[in-house]
Amino acid sequence: MNKNTNLLVVIATHNGDFNLTEKLVEWIGELDGLMPFPVLFWVDREVDMNRVVPLFEKAKTIFSHARAVSAAIPATGHKPNSMFLQAAKYVKENYGCPFLWLEPDCVPMKPNWLADISEAYQESPLRYMGAVIEQTGQKNLPAKHLTGCSVYPPDAYLDFSRIPDVNGGRQAWDIGGGESIVTASQHTNLIHHFWGQPDKPPIFVEARLPDSPENHVTLDFVKPDAVLFHRCKDGGLIPLLRKLKPTGTPPAPNGAGDGKPEEVSDAELEKLTSPNPPAETKTLE
Repeated sequence: MNKNTNLLVVIATHNGDFNLTEKLVEWIGELDGLMPFPVLFWVDREVDMNRVVPLFEKAKTIFSHARAVSAAIPATGHKPNSMFLQAAKYVKENYGCPFLWLEPDCVPMKPNWLADISEAYQESPLRYMGAVIEQTGQKNLPAKHLTGCSVYPPDAYLDFSRIPDVNGGRQAWDIGGGESIVTASQHTNLIHHFWGQPDKPPIFVEARLPDSPENHVTLDFVKPDAVLFHRCKDGGLIPLLRKLKPTGTPPAPNGAGDGKPEEVSDAELEKLTSPNPPAETKTLE
C-alpha cells in the first residue's frame, strides 16, 4: 500500500508543446474547479517567462499549491529524458511524495479524475502505477513497458538514473525502463495510453466518414474506465469533451467541497514551500 496521499502533479513543457500545456491547465480548471493537489511545472529555459507567468498564475487558482521551475536543459542527450530526470530529482529532494507525470498531450476525461488516480495508487501494493503496454511486434521495444504518463514513487529518480539507456542514452525513459520498472508497476485502466504510429497520433473527431484517415477516432475510442487519455497532439479531444460538459459551476473535487484547498500538515507544507533548486534554474512560487 502507498500510504503517502499527497499526490503531486508534474507537468514538463517546452516551446513545442507549451500551447497544449495552456489548454490542459484551462481544461483542468473547467473540469474540476479547485483541486486539492499541488502542481509543479518543469519548464524549458527557452520558453519566454512572459508566457510562463500567466500559466503559473492560472494554476494557483486551480491547484492547492503551484510552483514553476525554469530549467536549462542540456543540449546533449535525449531532451525528454533530461527533463524527466531533472524533475524527478527535484521531486525527491523537495517534495518527498509520489507524483503523476502529466504530459501536455494528456487529457482528463471526467471530473474527479485525479482523485480517482490518487485513490487507486494508495490502494496499490506496487511502487509505480499506470498503463503497462505489451509488445505487439514493433521493433526496438521491450516485451512490456510502463508508459511515461504514470504515477511514480517519490524516489523514482534513483531507479531511472541507474539505467544507462535513460541516463545519457537516447532511448525514452519509459522504454529504457522496460522490465526492471514493469515488475514494480501496477497496471490501471484509469489511464488509457494510445501512442498511434510515427507522425500519426490519434485525432479525435465528432464522427468518422467513409474516407476518414485511419488515425481519426471518435470519443467512444477511449476505454470507458479511463479518466485520463494520452496522447492527443492537436488538442482536439478537449473541445469534444467540452460539448458534453454540463453548463454551470464546475463540480468540487473530493476533499474540496468548501471551495478551499485541502489543508496539509506543517511538515507537508514545509516540503511544498522550501525549494532547493538545482543550478541553472529559476523558480516561481
